[in-house]
Amino acid sequence: MREKIYTIPVTDAFRNDSECAFCDMRESLEANEVEFVMGPSYMERDVRDATDRRGFCGAHLKMMAVSKNVHGLALMMQTRLMRVEKAMAGGIKAKLGDISLAGTCYICDSVNSTFEKYVNTFFYLWERENDFKTLAESCKGFCVPHYMALMNAGEKALAAKDYAAFKDKFYKIQTENLKRLEEEIEWFVKKFDYRNADAPWGNSKDSVERVIKKLSSKAI
Repeated sequence: MREKIYTIPVTDAFRNDSECAFCDMRESLEANEVEFVMGPSYMERDVRDATDRRGFCGAHLKMMAVSKNVHGLALMMQTRLMRVEKAMAGGIKAKLGDISLAGTCYICDSVNSTFEKYVNTFFYLWERENDFKTLAESCKGFCVPHYMALMNAGEKALAAKDYAAFKDKFYKIQTENLKRLEEEIEWFVKKFDYRNADAPWGNSKDSVERVIKKLSSKAI
């Protein structure tokens, strides 16, 4: 497989042998973006202006809050707060073009933009690289949200005949792996029966966490 800079994150994610390669891609993007925001970039005028205007969602604020750069976080929160206060003082309607008071996030916007490129790269590789197609077909399926998103994206990215084959292939992969997880979590439940106390866990020990991720795309 001839890898390029923009294909490496996609191929690497599919080599992880996880429950959802797209979850892995997104989690990596989020971690990198949080690291970027909490690094020296927060002192750059254009970055700081963008974070002041867009703010951050609650989930990413929680990720930022565990950073060691408490001073940097405090500075960003200070100037964001000042901007919100200024907008409120001037009247919300008059300032909607300058600031969004809720529902926007600098990190979400950046992650979503790059993630969309990763999805496009997936289909680029799928159509051109047989090695990648073999790698993708050996995956454990995807979380339900990313499976649905991939099917919707495929309908636009692929020709009708190719999409039909693609959809059938991944429907089979997805349903087989949902069944696998069903069997694993069933054994996890049965392990609480005293008669199975000494039986091996097999692959079921972390099945609850993996099922949650499979259903919601969120790890615990």
